[in-house]
Amino acid sequence: MKKYNVLIAGATGLVGKTILKVLEERKFPVNKILLCASNRIDERYLRFKEENIQVQALDEIDFNEIDFSFFATEKEISLRYVPKALAAGNYVIDNSSAYRMDPAVPLVIPEANGDLIQKNNFIYANPNCSTAQLAAAVNPLHLKFGLERITVTTLQAVSGSGLRGLAQLKSEREFHQPVDPVYPHRIYNNCIPQIGVFDGNGNCEEELKIISEIKKILRLENLIVAVTTVRVPVENGHSESVLVEFKNPVDENSARQILAASDNIILQDFPNESIYPIALNSSGHDEVYVGRIRKVNGLPNALQFWVVADNLRKGAASNAIQIAEQIIKL
Repeated sequence: MKKYNVLIAGATGLVGKTILKVLEERKFPVNKILLCASNRIDERYLRFKEENIQVQALDEIDFNEIDFSFFATEKEISLRYVPKALAAGNYVIDNSSAYRMDPAVPLVIPEANGDLIQKNNFIYANPNCSTAQLAAAVNPLHLKFGLERITVTTLQAVSGSGLRGLAQLKSEREFHQPVDPVYPHRIYNNCIPQIGVFDGNGNCEEELKIISEIKKILRLENLIVAVTTVRVPVENGHSESVLVEFKNPVDENSARQILAASDNIILQDFPNESIYPIALNSSGHDEVYVGRIRKVNGLPNALQFWVVADNLRKGAASNAIQIAEQIIKL
């Protein structure tokens, strides 16, 4: 099997470290791996396949030596360095928001729109972590019944805010004042219905991302999407309460059969036995978990259900690696 030179930009962050871990778990055919980060003071080396790999600065990298570049960086870093990687012929999978809504860049969830992955296309955007699990869950139902409207409330773990989010929760849980808080309120023992700044219509940044991204992934410009995003004091694993309305009548048994047969979906739907998706059990897994499927009184074309996934894996790292794996197959 051919092996590839791989770069991870942002390697010392939560997503970067998860990419490194998933590459090893999934036995991605790595010839040489290069790790980059802006903050290399505390972590000068990271472990990969029982080897200590030195963390470098992006300015030190010769992109001509790279085949796949994974960017787990802030938007500004991606905008600066992704063009250099592309100019050198790298396949780029970017986890930032820099290219998600660029019409020329595929925004990909392989389970939903993997047909957009083409050998002669060299850049792909990873969606927002909450969008990723939502798209994976609703797409197979859309193909059968035709989506018209999505109403979703997200309960998002602090790991979605990176190391700062985890640090704030830990400090507050230990009754310390956080040194560098990322949230406008205390997160410990609390829920915050704001992720990002608000626009003039009262929607916060995270809600706007999900609305625009789900429409692009599902190729449904006229889809009606209503979103409320909530940060919760959970370390890892995003949960979503979803109401979907279709063009055609739908029943919960058909929906269960469709979801159970779908790639990378795990159906957990025995609520009377307290069997349903929970964040604690999703952590460390690549699949999207769906349960609590039920009808809505007075809405024959609607279903409610509960969706959970590891936001660092399916919401970021694992999805990026799935894209790279599909490129290799081509």
